[in-house]
Amino acid sequence: MAGSLGWRGYCRIGTSGDVLPLTGARLAENIDIIPSNSIHGGGVGTIDGRFASQHNYAIGQAQYNGELSGEVFAGTGSYADAFFAILNRAMGSAPTDNSLRDDGFDSTTQLVLSPGGGSEWLFPSSSGASAAKAVVSNMNLSARVGGNVEFSASIVSAGADFNASASNAPAVTDFAYEPGGTTDDSNPLPYYSSAFTVTGSGETNMSERITSWNITINNNSVPIFTFDGNNYASDVLQGIMEVTGSFTYYSPDGTFVRNLTHGASATITFGSTTINMPHMAFGPYPVPMPGVNSPTEREVTFRCVASSSYPSIYLS
Repeated sequence: MAGSLGWRGYCRIGTSGDVLPLTGARLAENIDIIPSNSIHGGGVGTIDGRFASQHNYAIGQAQYNGELSGEVFAGTGSYADAFFAILNRAMGSAPTDNSLRDDGFDSTTQLVLSPGGGSEWLFPSSSGASAAKAVVSNMNLSARVGGNVEFSASIVSAGADFNASASNAPAVTDFAYEPGGTTDDSNPLPYYSSAFTVTGSGETNMSERITSWNITINNNSVPIFTFDGNNYASDVLQGIMEVTGSFTYYSPDGTFVRNLTHGASATITFGSTTINMPHMAFGPYPVPMPGVNSPTEREVTFRCVASSSYPSIYLS
């Protein structure tokens, strides 16, 4: 009998679309219970203890969420296409195009997730309201020296479909089997190929000294429940986009500029695609005393805001 180890699971963009390898995933169907607090009892002549308990309830709201984590793929391969299908739904596909962020995945292009290959969930529901969608509510991108660039994403969905069998399982031909390379489209993106460049911070040669970075996009998603006969959301709206992050850089001589300059810009390269942050406001950036045989490094937190011409984060 076949076992259900994690390698059997998969993520797919659409029922026959590109496959994205993952390092982890979590599916959640959270159904509320609404207890009844109506007055009840057997009257003065009955002291049965059951009458002192809540004795009825209704089925409440059902919320559908997913958590994905994996490595970033860049270039023109199918893995990269699948990754950018998620990234575009987190921040939009261009400075002037926010439609994918707002519309998310829909009933014609569902996000297919299988925890172990035997069954699968499809977000959103194909039988729900015409506005049904599954949006990327939160996405994190990060890189550290010695590893591949990584991501995690949270999905909020208006309902979900469930297949007891893996009817949309990928085939062997959906996966790439190739030797490693620094520019190959089917390999994950190594840390050194994701240049994090900061301009206008007031610090000298900062971009040449960054040792780690991360950014988080929070879309403040709001599921909408209505009197439509379903207990799951009929729509999910995207709120204000909040972009925050941090990076660490070292000093070769133990000195740092005292105050960083607000309004600096930053870019991150993902193959031929660039993530742009046009205006950074810097938060705390203490200078710790390092331990023995440790470099002097400074961790800087930041928040990105829109400029007069561009949103707080965008792709080009």
